Amino acid sequence: MHRFDYRLIRQMLILAAVADSGSFSRVSRLLAISQPPLIAQINELESRLRVRFLIRGRTGVRLTPAGEALMPEIEALISQAEALDYSARTISEKTRGVIRIGAVYEAMTDMVPRILEKAAYALPDISVFTEEIDSCEAEYKLAQNELHLAIGRFERFKNKNLKLRVLQREKPVLIVPSSDAVCAASSVRLSDLADRDWIVTGRDKSPDYGDRITGFFRAAGFSPRIRFTVDSIARQIAFVSCRLGSALVPESCARTLPAPVRAVHLLESGFELIICAAWNERCPDPSLKKFLALLPKA
Repeated sequence: MHRFDYRLIRQMLILAAVADSGSFSRVSRLLAISQPPLIAQINELESRLRVRFLIRGRTGVRLTPAGEALMPEIEALISQAEALDYSARTISEKTRGVIRIGAVYEAMTDMVPRILEKAAYALPDISVFTEEIDSCEAEYKLAQNELHLAIGRFERFKNKNLKLRVLQREKPVLIVPSSDAVCAASSVRLSDLADRDWIVTGRDKSPDYGDRITGFFRAAGFSPRIRFTVDSIARQIAFVSCRLGSALVPESCARTLPAPVRAVHLLESGFELIICAAWNERCPDPSLKKFLALLPKA
């Protein structure tokens, strides 16, 4: 049976450190290792894999195209190692299970804390670790069992082993600069706002959410004049604060807006945004079933 050579992990971590600093000497000082054995580790890695990862020069080192292609995988390995280190340091002797949650930012500031409070009371022997994710990351991380539970703005997955439960249903609201004349109204029709500049979130991090928002504009009878595409709802709010346009955001995200921004309700009915929980039904961890029982129902 083939056995994995665990020296490979150490050598890849050294490669990442050298690539980040651009210098063997800097890494040598950082790790308190003399340069010859450090260079030998990289040479052995390249020899074993028959790939050249670094270009050496008088002014330092840089990655080859192969090295650049490998680096995202090494960075993912480092992130997992950091999570493992955190888990090992914070786990208690009474722990009988561990649940890893990945959640989008807005869920981490509202829904997840409430779930954690219930878990601390109902499941004191289960340690819970939370990380921020984008909705688009959920399917992969759940399928690879990197997460037990994902909470985000997703509605469907290709992987049939992943199950979904709607946790929250809410309406979208219009947010505008506080100086905007529309603030005088308690509610407006989206169909009356076709002449505005809009700030939207891109589909790359949350495709289902992006499609829902696009559907609202389509139902209102126009295509939005998009001035900026940003990567989060928080940045939408920031851009509106700077009077760069208007935006549609979930009602829950409009509860604590900064002073330069106001929320205005939409008159259209049937517009709905959702947050879902997702998990892998093939996950063997018995703690997951107990934890799922604590999740809120929409």
